[in-house]
Amino acid sequence: MLLKRSGLGLDVRGKIILMLLIVGGLSAAAIGWIGFQSGRENLTERISVELEARRDLTADGIENYFDQLDAQVSALAEDQTVRDALRRLPEIYERVSGPTTGQEAALQAFYEDSFLPSLPGATDEVQLVNSYLPEDDAARTLQSFYFAPTGGRANAAVNPGLSDFSRNHDQIHQGLSALSAASDFRDLMLVGVDGLVYYSVEKEVDFATNLLDGTFDNSGLARAYKAAREQRGTRQVHIEDYDFYRPSGGEPAAFISTPVYNRGTFLGVLVVQISAGRTQNMVDAASQSGMSDEVYIVAADGTLRTNGRRFRTDPEAFIEFAQGVGMDADLVTQIERFGSQVGLLKVSNEAVQLAQRGETATVVFPAAYGDAELLAAAKPLDINGLSWVIVSAITLNEAYAPIANFQRRIVIAVTILAIAITLFAVLASRLITQPITTLIKRAQLVSQGDLDTPMGLSRTDEFGELSMQLQSLTDSLRHKRDEAELARGRIEGLLAQLLPARIVRLLGEFDPEADTAIVSENIDDISIIMVEIKGYENLLNTADLSDGVTALDSLIRRIDTACIAAGVEKVRTSGPSYVAAAGLSAPQIDHPQRALAFATSLIGLLDRFRTETGFDLHISIGVASGPVIAAIVGGKMKAFELFGPAKEDARKMSQFGDINEIRVNAALASRIDDSRKVVPAKDGYGMILEHAQPKAGAAE
Repeated sequence: MLLKRSGLGLDVRGKIILMLLIVGGLSAAAIGWIGFQSGRENLTERISVELEARRDLTADGIENYFDQLDAQVSALAEDQTVRDALRRLPEIYERVSGPTTGQEAALQAFYEDSFLPSLPGATDEVQLVNSYLPEDDAARTLQSFYFAPTGGRANAAVNPGLSDFSRNHDQIHQGLSALSAASDFRDLMLVGVDGLVYYSVEKEVDFATNLLDGTFDNSGLARAYKAAREQRGTRQVHIEDYDFYRPSGGEPAAFISTPVYNRGTFLGVLVVQISAGRTQNMVDAASQSGMSDEVYIVAADGTLRTNGRRFRTDPEAFIEFAQGVGMDADLVTQIERFGSQVGLLKVSNEAVQLAQRGETATVVFPAAYGDAELLAAAKPLDINGLSWVIVSAITLNEAYAPIANFQRRIVIAVTILAIAITLFAVLASRLITQPITTLIKRAQLVSQGDLDTPMGLSRTDEFGELSMQLQSLTDSLRHKRDEAELARGRIEGLLAQLLPARIVRLLGEFDPEADTAIVSENIDDISIIMVEIKGYENLLNTADLSDGVTALDSLIRRIDTACIAAGVEKVRTSGPSYVAAAGLSAPQIDHPQRALAFATSLIGLLDRFRTETGFDLHISIGVASGPVIAAIVGGKMKAFELFGPAKEDARKMSQFGDINEIRVNAALASRIDDSRKVVPAKDGYGMILEHAQPKAGAAE
């Protein structure tokens, strides 16, 4: 009989416990809330100051870096070596004749084997070598000389113009290459008034091309050159923002250019290529190790100029995250292809927008993807020719970690108080809690697999009713367990009938949840029999399909019987192929003899089958001995397979053998006694076994 309860359905003891918990919880919550709000405000102010200091320090470093680049490029334009190079190289270039056949072939091979494979991923257009090869003969000669020395340097002596160019180039290169390395330039190039790249430290595929009408006339390098070329009469330095640059393997690259004069005469343009790595290193240094904070740069178009921290530390995790939050699939593909977010991933938040309007701000805003909120300090960068903003940000979860720790301590204190009150109430109400404890202990035994534990209590109250329900549940679980054990026994018996013992053992060791695990076992010596049924397709195509299937089933059953009689194990059938093995589940000293006995018996078996059924079927058999690996392979759909040279030998011999022919590999042939003879196959696939009767007892 159920007891009648009023109010919330609690007895007196329950109401006392509830009131104590409410009073203690509300008091602790009020104190904790006040402390939390005060700590949050103070912590926000302190973190904002730290973010602004980190932002300003990094901004100063980046601005100084570009100021130094500006000064370096301006000074280089006044260098006598640069002027002499732009005066001499164009004249010598005119004397360089076209490439020889060997140079042309070597250059073609360079583009096919070295340059095109270096480009990131596949592109929408067809990458043709001819679209990158310069049309000018002298340009191809120079590229073959510097890109493919096996085709160029050996023929330099027969090309006086090339020899003169190389000699002058080496004089220039000694100083400029050292200067480029000391200044950490990605490359340093000299471009003539005609747009031709006469000199390059790195000698990438933009060398000796024309930036006005050549392959890279729309690249960042070409834009930097044209901007400096149009500044004739001035000595200004132009900066071309980062963009993906194919000659450098698709890496983001920026270019700084300035015109070069000699006594007022325009000689050409000096261009310096800088990679995104230097800027990236400066923002990386500003991020604290182990924290979620980061510093990044955003250009005027809203795209990043440095990689975000999540992508930088674990690109694969970022790609998985981006796909999971619904980022544009094409954008994710591009980021993965180029291995960079620079120039691809757009960032638009309140901090960036304020900085792009020229304001310096510290704001809180939601993350573009996910539920996290960010605290960020942003401001515009003062770099001549670039409209960049710098942002220093941290997730609020990271920023407020100390507050979260304080919250946890409050929760722990409230929990301890609740436990103390609860324990007091439990001690005072032993008669009520005792049946609960008894039921819990018995339920624990049930959870551990003891389904024979009695759950019923000799009570007439709610606990007695509950115990009877639990007893009913336990009885149901015991019944289902017995049914499951019975089904498992049936499945194991069925597997033992269908599969070799080694396969069943490997399947028993396999964990279906470990999707990437490989269960395998090495077998040092085994004989594999591959039977190829000839005429299989005609059987299914020309005859009535049901009759053909019935006949094929009859044939397989007969082969199975022969398999058992020879003491070998069937592995599987697949279309016209039947695979068996001797020595698979357990070592067999005479496995070669068993395999040959089985193979020989099949010749007569097929003769009898044709006579009895009228179906024109024949077989070719390959028998090979040697080591293999037995493994469970595949994803969600698992399969058993044998791997190794012996398996491949047996397969090839069965496929290339003539009808009613048995072929063996060298390893097995060496074990055949004098009663059987083998001759080498004319096609090179194994040795043909002459049909001789096996010795008595060979298959026993």
